[in-house]
Amino acid sequence: MIEAKEIDQEIPQKAVEFSFCTLLTKPEEYQSLLQSLEEKGFNESNSQFIYIDNSKQNKADAYKGLNLMRSKCSAPIIIFIHQDIICYDNIDQLRIKIKELDQMDPKWAIAGNAGARELKNYFTRMTDRNLLEKKEGPFPALVYSLDENLLILKSEREIYFSDDLEGFHFYGTDICLQAAKKGHRAYVIDFHVQHYGFGVLTPDFFNRKKQFLKKYLKESPGQFIQTTCVRMYVGGGFFTSFLFNLKPVLFLVKEYQKWRYKQGSK
Repeated sequence: MIEAKEIDQEIPQKAVEFSFCTLLTKPEEYQSLLQSLEEKGFNESNSQFIYIDNSKQNKADAYKGLNLMRSKCSAPIIIFIHQDIICYDNIDQLRIKIKELDQMDPKWAIAGNAGARELKNYFTRMTDRNLLEKKEGPFPALVYSLDENLLILKSEREIYFSDDLEGFHFYGTDICLQAAKKGHRAYVIDFHVQHYGFGVLTPDFFNRKKQFLKKYLKESPGQFIQTTCVRMYVGGGFFTSFLFNLKPVLFLVKEYQKWRYKQGSK
């Protein structure tokens, strides 16, 4: 059985291919994740497994916690993975997909299994909690945001989550924007897992959205971004952000992009 290391423990630096990092709140789910990874060929000879235990108290949020675990990783590929994941594809499939990205786009920095481009183009490769398999490609798919359940980072890019944001929302979009600022790109790849969690849009979610939009007011030139659960206009200054985040405007832009896509496909 895989022996994962809690962040407070001594974590030896060793030559491995993959570093898995998880924020843990339910130990039984985390053990199921580790078991599924081991069954698919990930083990301590080729990977390291690091976690932060938030099961009794909140030691770290996503931004600070994932950056902290990232600093302890020794592998060239770092994988931020939710505890409520069951791995379906094996280690060789992941190696193949990473090699594909290297050959197709040497500037890639981060990959995942679900994301979006503009306000209409979703790309997904997962099975959900209801055993519904989704394979919405083609893959690899260039995206502007990624779902947080699985984030695969190329370590040499030196990309980090923002240190002036906090909480457990929008960090997948944040790291895509951080990668873009350095001239790198994000992709959804064909790596199949089951994610049996589900998202709930709580008041905290919308508060974090406001903080996220405020941060990027001047850091981003302005663009429409679709996440897996919300669409928004990021950057561009206060007035532009206010105008383009009005629901009627977002709806009209989405409809225009759908029309433009249909015209291009004829």
